Amino acid sequence: MTVLVASEHTAITHSEDASALAPIEVPTSSRLSVTVRFSDGTCTDFTHDERTVYTVVHGASLARVLNATVVAEESGAGTATISVTFREYRAAQHLHKLVNISVFQRAAVRVSATLSNGKQYEVTRGSRIVSGQAKVLRVEAQNVLAPVSGGVALVTGVTFAGEKGAVQQLSVRMEFDDGTVFADVVQEVEWIPLWEMLRIESSSEEKIAIEGGRARLLHNHYTGIQLRYEVVCAGAEAAVTAEEWVYANLMPAVGDIDLGHVYGLQFPAAAEGEVVVVEMRVNAGTGRLVGFAVEVYIDACHMLARACKRGAGWVGGTWVCEMNAPPEVVSVEGRGAVEGAAGSGVHVATLELLVGDSSVLSLISGLVLEMTRDDNDMRGAAYGIFAGQGWAQLNAGNTSHFALNQTAERAFLPTSPALLTQGSLPAFGALQSVHRSASPPLQPPVPPPVGEVSYVAGPPPLLQRLRRLQRYEHSALAAAEDRAASRSLGLPSSTLLTVVVRFDDGSCSDFTHDPRTVYTVVQGGVVAEVRNATIRTLAGAGSVAVRVGFIEYPPAAALGALLRLKVIGVESITLSSEPYPRFPDSDVMPVTVLKRVQCTATWQRSVVRALARLSNGRIVDVTANSALSSSNASVLDVREGGIVVPAGDGVAEVIAAYGDLGHSIQLRVDGTMQTLPIEMEARTVWWEGRTFLGEWGASKRLAVRVVFDDGTELPDAVGGAEWISTPQLLRFESGVEAAVAVDVHGVATLLGNHHRAVELTVTAACPEAEGLQMPQSVEQVYANLEPSIGDVDLGQRWGLQFPAAAHGEVVAVEVRVNTGIGELLAVALDVGTNSTSLSVQSCAVGRDWDGAFECAAGDSGQAVHLEVAAARRPVRGDAAHLATIKMLVGDAAELALINGTVTTMLRSDDAEWADHPYAIFSGAGLVALNGGPQASRTFGSLVEGITSGVATYGLEHIMGPSPASSSQAQGVSVLAAAGITDDSHTNQTKVSRLAT
Repeated sequence: MTVLVASEHTAITHSEDASALAPIEVPTSSRLSVTVRFSDGTCTDFTHDERTVYTVVHGASLARVLNATVVAEESGAGTATISVTFREYRAAQHLHKLVNISVFQRAAVRVSATLSNGKQYEVTRGSRIVSGQAKVLRVEAQNVLAPVSGGVALVTGVTFAGEKGAVQQLSVRMEFDDGTVFADVVQEVEWIPLWEMLRIESSSEEKIAIEGGRARLLHNHYTGIQLRYEVVCAGAEAAVTAEEWVYANLMPAVGDIDLGHVYGLQFPAAAEGEVVVVEMRVNAGTGRLVGFAVEVYIDACHMLARACKRGAGWVGGTWVCEMNAPPEVVSVEGRGAVEGAAGSGVHVATLELLVGDSSVLSLISGLVLEMTRDDNDMRGAAYGIFAGQGWAQLNAGNTSHFALNQTAERAFLPTSPALLTQGSLPAFGALQSVHRSASPPLQPPVPPPVGEVSYVAGPPPLLQRLRRLQRYEHSALAAAEDRAASRSLGLPSSTLLTVVVRFDDGSCSDFTHDPRTVYTVVQGGVVAEVRNATIRTLAGAGSVAVRVGFIEYPPAAALGALLRLKVIGVESITLSSEPYPRFPDSDVMPVTVLKRVQCTATWQRSVVRALARLSNGRIVDVTANSALSSSNASVLDVREGGIVVPAGDGVAEVIAAYGDLGHSIQLRVDGTMQTLPIEMEARTVWWEGRTFLGEWGASKRLAVRVVFDDGTELPDAVGGAEWISTPQLLRFESGVEAAVAVDVHGVATLLGNHHRAVELTVTAACPEAEGLQMPQSVEQVYANLEPSIGDVDLGQRWGLQFPAAAHGEVVAVEVRVNTGIGELLAVALDVGTNSTSLSVQSCAVGRDWDGAFECAAGDSGQAVHLEVAAARRPVRGDAAHLATIKMLVGDAAELALINGTVTTMLRSDDAEWADHPYAIFSGAGLVALNGGPQASRTFGSLVEGITSGVATYGLEHIMGPSPASSSQAQGVSVLAAAGITDDSHTNQTKVSRLAT
């Protein structure tokens, strides 16, 4: 989800200021509008929601917010920054938006007189002040839009890309003859009556509309659109104008598909013999695209599909593309991509369309037949492609052409050299070919008079076309009243034909219902018939051949075509049983006996599938549309999805009914037989570099694959087999419980940083198999705490916090701050070490900081004091990198502690930690020097080391308002994990200070 915040005005002034009066009339307040957009594309107004919080984080003396309205204060001029956040709304806790509003104060002119004795007196009241009129010298459009790609050259060439209705704030720079320059008169100079002096026009308002100083995107366009800026001043000597060319290119909403180029023209103009490249991209939203079926429609009178290639965004899985069957349709279908396929522009295919010799504007459109995402968001009924629909300019044509038949199945008649010279026929030239399609014509059937060839030039309503296209079928029909026509298979029992005649000048004419067109069933008359250009199936399955010819039409007397269709029926249904849950190749592993899972009190499960065999040999899964039952519920139960759950020992049948067809299989449940785990594999997905990253107490469920001796497996025995007790099946162990703890259910909890990799071991827990070598899996993970808001992280973010270092090497200590949603204004902190084998070598500014920076080493050489303030650009986030401290390693072999204290931290949302210093928590950690496996000091010695090394900077005041409970656990975990104990000091205050 995202938040959009808009302000009614960009500049305001106090109600008592002169700039609020005529003729300037700067507004005195500005209403705010807050809209939250959710992942499914819906939006909700949160402006006056009680969970919306408005805070003036900068310029609080200039403005205040009352009832979602910014009101200017009477205290000067400048910029007020308003922060919009949400409270008591967990889903929106991460959302944050800043709005800047200028506060104006009219400039006052003061006149002073200097006397001969040097004294000065104000004489403003007695002076006459004359103002001149500034004349506009030049106006310049400076909109910043996306760069053009594809090599299309226009005047300036920028792209207006976005969903329909997207708004772009225009930007216009003006220079005046007195040297004055307005960098942006649209957005920054609101007190000028702009629209009395500036006119902005679009050459295509139906594609890009101008609304004041904003442009709104409405549709794609086949050529550039000119935006013209003109200064309109009475009495001007000459017009002052500026122009820019913009390409209108829609982006798809969630579930929609984009066709063509992302930037520049959607479809660049092309000439005869050239290729129009059509990229197909899907907006999958927040989910991952797992399946799609799309048909792209072209005008086959002018273009022909030459190639169809898999897109870079569809990796693995199945992908099929069918071209030229019919020539007006390219069908693309994909299932089960193994990776990627997520985001707003999943590239699934690239089409290449060869251009003929016609000079026209040719429509490219399409239909989405299926779209499925992994978050179960599916689009069922077919719907038209919106953002991808557009016109391609062929051979510099500018006349729109819409093919009568966008879904003809194939051009199956040879070219005819016959000339149309008979009777009163119009001079279309030579008749080239006849097309047919198993889809309805786009126009209502109107039979033309005998002796004429009619040609419909205008496009039909788009909605009508899309509605009819949903009934399109390529080459197969279902037998009348057969199960093949059921919803699960979806084969129609009838289909409309379309016959199109194409002439040598590129024009086409619909002959579907022309009385001179004759349809004859020459094969399979017992399974199908033709009436009113519609093939309807009868009883039974088989092949059908329909001949198309012409009578009383001499130019087409030699033309003829043979249309072949398959009429399909369901022959049988078969039931199979496979392991559950499924795993690779489980579909070829039949299950007849369900055993007890050793180590547990539960049985194996299976899943049954009902497969229908069609008369054309195709196998279709109809499990979801079959009635499944058990012959003995005391032995097994069949649940939704075909999952078989044993209830007790015995034999029972699973029965499947699909219409009047049925099948059954026998399964045996035997609790005396046991299946034994023989192999384990850790499959937990960690963060980068196998890092267990998170704040203190963060948890993650482990993933373990278990293979049994009968070949079955659990792909995820911890989270993917909820009916099996995890503690009964598996035993978990952590090599360092103080850093990463794992409970009996396989949930790991992060408790602290650690200087070495932590081993997590999973072993089969089988008391019945004592003495046997049980399988186990071991994986290594790096425990690395992330800072909470206001805390500081030290060292590396991924992998080991501080990698081991040898004599002469350098330990790099990055300093990162979690600022939350606020901007970081200033920080003062100390970082030090207890080890004399580490000495500060350098301190450099971090990549996220560009303001004031001071970093100084202490007298001992084991500590630094860091202060940053006044960044030039906003610094915020959970890991803002402020500095990198480098420490040189000496020759001692030991574990060294690196820690520190925050003395001051200020954020823009008024959050402040400055009451007293507090300890750095997530950044506290150990580094192994020269292979040192143990600490060279006891717990108490470490306290003394830190105290003496950085006493100058106040680490004696280490207790503070950091996360108290978790801080103590972290201090103990870092030191206890290293084997450090308190055997020489019992001062609990000093110990708790270090722990905190």
